[in-house]
Amino acid sequence: MICEKLNEYQEKIEKLKGECSFGRLGKTFKTEKNYYFYDTGTGKVAIIQKDMYIVLNLLFKNKKLTDVIDSPFSEEKLCDIMEEIFYYIKKENILMAKTPETFINNATVNIEQMLQDSVSSITLEVTEKCNLRCKYCIYHPSHPNFREFGKRDMNLDTAKKAVDFLKEHSSNEKSIRIGFYGGEPLIKYDLIKSVILYSKEIFEGKELIFSLTSNGCLLNQEMADFFVAHDVNIVFSLDGPQDIHDENRVLVDGTGSFKKTIQGIEIFSKTYKEAGKIPNIGINIVTSPPDYGKKYTRIQEFLESCDWFGEHVAVTCSTVDYGVVEEEYRLPQSDEEEKRKMQVYDPLDRWSKECTLEGKKLFSEPTFVQGLLRIHRRTLTKEPVKDYWMNGCCVPGSRKAFITIDGNILPCERVGTIPFIGNIWEGFNVEKIRKNYIEDYINSSIPKCRECWAVNLCSLCYMNMYDKEKIHPSYRNIECIQERMHIENDLMRYHTILETNPDYLDMLDSMNLV
Repeated sequence: MICEKLNEYQEKIEKLKGECSFGRLGKTFKTEKNYYFYDTGTGKVAIIQKDMYIVLNLLFKNKKLTDVIDSPFSEEKLCDIMEEIFYYIKKENILMAKTPETFINNATVNIEQMLQDSVSSITLEVTEKCNLRCKYCIYHPSHPNFREFGKRDMNLDTAKKAVDFLKEHSSNEKSIRIGFYGGEPLIKYDLIKSVILYSKEIFEGKELIFSLTSNGCLLNQEMADFFVAHDVNIVFSLDGPQDIHDENRVLVDGTGSFKKTIQGIEIFSKTYKEAGKIPNIGINIVTSPPDYGKKYTRIQEFLESCDWFGEHVAVTCSTVDYGVVEEEYRLPQSDEEEKRKMQVYDPLDRWSKECTLEGKKLFSEPTFVQGLLRIHRRTLTKEPVKDYWMNGCCVPGSRKAFITIDGNILPCERVGTIPFIGNIWEGFNVEKIRKNYIEDYINSSIPKCRECWAVNLCSLCYMNMYDKEKIHPSYRNIECIQERMHIENDLMRYHTILETNPDYLDMLDSMNLV
């Protein structure tokens, strides 16, 4: 009799699965205090008993109920658990996520209008040249995808045309962002200065925000005075204390750049403070193997010792990026994925978890706050959502258009060698965008996304999925695994805070995802 009941429950599970795996319907996770269940379709999170956690966890791994009997449960106990699960399925509309057939967002619904008048930001590639030869950079001979440094600069006419292009396509935007990138952008300081002054002329009445990414080695007092006067934000490339920084970030002659970078940061910070302003500073850290944990600890100690460091300094941290990787597809929550996860863990996340237990405020916190924010702002519905959004994908060119030295347009500065989406003289190529970045992306992603429990929380975008001609779905497989790991960690981190310090989460109400 009991076996018949289990067979009935198994049949119900098969109906819920549909043509996909059961693992797409939800995810179990735990904190030190509780066991939890996240529902894909509704976004609901519930505290559950350990027994239910064990059963759901096995089912999400696509095990059958006959496999679960081998767990600590008798058939009778298992029937009781399944009865409770199906009670909540009916009551809360959980484990009923619709299978995604396509994605929607502004890119699919309103692309022409968005590109016509809602472009809010451009980043100018002001030069291909750089004064450093960072060992993990694609332009260093040791990089597996090495290519020679270019020697070209953006001219003023192209830069002004790019600003004009932004003005023509930003009528709906109150706030305008203009960034400067390279190479090393400070090589073209005079061009940057001219662009800032020109932008203030033609964008009168709108909020203008300027930023640049720099190694800081060339920054002098004259530059600092100008940048502070115009509230420019500089994101400095600084990998930590001198020995860690100089391990990779070297000058053309092979000597370390730490002292020059620190000098630039100190000049910039001091100038801001003397002007009575909070220093507009960011730090970008790149770490390389081995001994990540030891390096992060030393980076933490180093930053705490710096006079210019404080809560006003935004820190981003990543590991060395060696480019796209062909990776075999693994079904989410399968045994194969679990094995692969052990090889691709995030060392910063692991270190942060260990340090969090010690109650420290970590330099990595801004990175993880963004993760908390996507859990805090997730879609919550009574019934499963009908439509699935391209969560991590913007309308290419609207949120951030990257203008190359030649005036060609890319979706952002984070991408490599991929198809252009237009140029500043002829405008956006909407048909090319629609084909390369929307239709091809959706068609290649859906078969995998429909199997994924994290589809409504995912932040992956088009980055690193293309070469010059087309999309390569296999490039994304490893990133999908890493993204699911991050989301699971975000769920655990968020609910740990909810258990221990819920007031901390109040700050998320006034923040935006970046």
